Amino acid sequence: MDAFDSEKPLIHAFVDNITSRGIEVVPDPLAASVFEAASGQSEGLASACLDEPKQFWKLASIYHNVLEDCEEASATFSSATQGLVDLGKQMVKLDPSTATEMFVDYTLKPLGDLLFNAPGKRHAILRILYSFCEQDVDAHITMIKKLQANVPDMPTFVHSLTILIFMERQMNEALLDLYLYYCVIGITMQSPALRAASIAMLSVVVAHNVSSVADTLSQLVILAKEDTWWEVHAQLLVVCSALLRQWSPDSAATAEVLQIINHIFTEKSSDNIKKIGLSYLAKNVETHRALLPLYLNVLLSLPRDDVSKTFVVSTNPSHAEELPVAGASGGKYRLAPLPLSPGWSGLKIAQQLVQDVQDQQPEHMEVEQMQALLACLTTSPDKETVFASNMPEWAAVFNHARDYVFVALCDAECCDLALCILREFVLRSQMQEKVLQESTLLGSLRLLYPLEGGADEGCQQKVSEFLEEMYKVGGAHSGAIAMLLDQFAHNHSAQFESSPLAQLRAQISAAAC
Repeated sequence: MDAFDSEKPLIHAFVDNITSRGIEVVPDPLAASVFEAASGQSEGLASACLDEPKQFWKLASIYHNVLEDCEEASATFSSATQGLVDLGKQMVKLDPSTATEMFVDYTLKPLGDLLFNAPGKRHAILRILYSFCEQDVDAHITMIKKLQANVPDMPTFVHSLTILIFMERQMNEALLDLYLYYCVIGITMQSPALRAASIAMLSVVVAHNVSSVADTLSQLVILAKEDTWWEVHAQLLVVCSALLRQWSPDSAATAEVLQIINHIFTEKSSDNIKKIGLSYLAKNVETHRALLPLYLNVLLSLPRDDVSKTFVVSTNPSHAEELPVAGASGGKYRLAPLPLSPGWSGLKIAQQLVQDVQDQQPEHMEVEQMQALLACLTTSPDKETVFASNMPEWAAVFNHARDYVFVALCDAECCDLALCILREFVLRSQMQEKVLQESTLLGSLRLLYPLEGGADEGCQQKVSEFLEEMYKVGGAHSGAIAMLLDQFAHNHSAQFESSPLAQLRAQISAAAC
């Protein structure tokens, strides 16, 4: 480390030229590579710093200047952060008590000021903080207390805890109590982003001690009723989902959780709140059936656009949406399409859907209802079909919905959805060709191909292609399509001959010869 003294002008010239104080600017990739190289030398640097605290002070000052002046999105900031994290880990590995003592004495105060002045850098700074102490509960409690003494104000400290809690790998009652105490303080603060971040802490607490969160439910109910900030509502839904996974439907606390959900998860909520609620609560409707009517109503209230359709029915992981978490924590809500959401319970939602249709007896199902039914039948491509179990229940769903699905073949907005639903039942369920033998399918074909014309030509073409596709499946499917066309031709000959299905039947007959 003697080289530090002899190269001091060069080091400081380098630092000056990658920060806002420099006249020249070192390119970001080049500056980042220097700190990446330092990471590779962290073991030797750690030994030198532990041998001579003055050298640690010099090195930490260099890192601090870079972290203070570089943009958080830059490669230099990222590599400097990692360099200091690596240094801390190596020093703790060699001598944990001395490493922590040096960090607190020389580095914590300026980093505490940076936490206050640069909210976007907090996550990085707190990674550094924990790298300079042992990874156990007592060490973390001690470091948190040291942090509080070196942060200029309470909101900054509380927000720091909302980040640190997600870095914890171990918890005991003392650490949980500490986080819960400041969580309760945080949800009363003026900043809505800080209130939301404080609520997010409860998701971690729930996983370790759900009973400790029960005491906060009355405050959360008030927030649900009075707080209008969207992310407060979003985090309340995330926490409610976690609580419902811990509590049974007949639990007294569950009623309060459902009260919170009913206040903020409605058909009038913003699209973001609807999607967050649909994603997180999907894993709860199987156990908490009381959620089903509300869940379905919100699902059906999504806008009728391509973005919502993708969210509801896609099985492509790349279609996941990301919403940034407020408060500069660096987190995101990652919203996968519903069929890919953990715990997606298609059968229960489909049963609720067809029950509502039975009760209301509409003339036809709306696009949103057809879309929701298709989503219920859909799974990730790497998973087995939804029909692998509960086939009698799925057959009942089809029997309740079939007339609406067949009628939807005549609706330009619903035709594609109806055909996708039929493909699922015909090709993937145990019902197979029996779906094609339903008498109401023939009735829908008569509506779709009227003698006087006027039906939607796009629907006519798609249905004709679907029937041909099903015929080409072979076996009993071919027989079912041939019989369907024969019945149409024999019972309604004039209407059949004027439709493109006559040509399809002729092709089938020719192929059979």
